[in-house]
Amino acid sequence: MPADRIPDLVRRATSDHDVGSPQAWQVTIVRLPAEITVRATVTGPGGSDSLVLPPR
Repeated sequence: MPADRIPDLVRRATSDHDVGSPQAWQVTIVRLPAEITVRATVTGPGGSDSLVLPPR
């Protein structure tokens, strides 16, 4: 995943999920021999939620 796409992924994760005002976020990238999975997790006063991009 190009690094310039990470801010957009975080924006989508914070706007698509009702966690309140986001207080923290984390992006995890897992690369296996056949695929790459990207997960953005946002945490706020309303809880935590994740957005997972389909494997490539």
